[in-house]
Amino acid sequence: MDVFGTASERMELSNRVDFERFYRKALRGPREKNLLAKAFKGLHSDELVVDTCCGLGEDLMRLRALFSRVVGIERNPFLARLLQKAQRHFSLGGVEIIEGEAKAYDGPGRVFYMDPMYPLGPRQKSLAKRPLELLKKICGPDGDQVELLEALLDKKPRRVVVKRPLKARPLLGERVKFTLEGKLIRFDIY
Repeated sequence: MDVFGTASERMELSNRVDFERFYRKALRGPREKNLLAKAFKGLHSDELVVDTCCGLGEDLMRLRALFSRVVGIERNPFLARLLQKAQRHFSLGGVEIIEGEAKAYDGPGRVFYMDPMYPLGPRQKSLAKRPLELLKKICGPDGDQVELLEALLDKKPRRVVVKRPLKARPLLGERVKFTLEGKLIRFDIY
């Protein structure tokens, strides 16, 4: 699969992704009922958090609202450039976007967040939002989710938070410390 997708898919994705909405939403700050904030509860706001599967950057913006420094790693060159462009446009301090494989990351940070692309469930016919559908078309599924999680756990992290569909199996079930469940998703904490 071409890591850039077709020209029309790239154009549609870059036109449909509303980084400004992600940014405004994140600036409203974390709410007590915010499941993502609960997954990182107990960590100091000065902690460096590494988002290993940036995608469109929505969770990256939410993490930035929680922590003063966030590193986002995206393996797809087109998406990494799109995120870097949004970062420059909004002058986002405390955010660094890296194009590359998260397994190879050897920079600072002992807190990691994973939101891998997962396949559609047996009853799902399509994704809820067109940008996510385009993202899946351009990137394809993350077939190395378990290997990435194992690589992160080998770094002796303080915490690894993995976002999963509610009914999906944990990537490394025997090593999950606890789980936070929402209506459609859950966070497995390692």
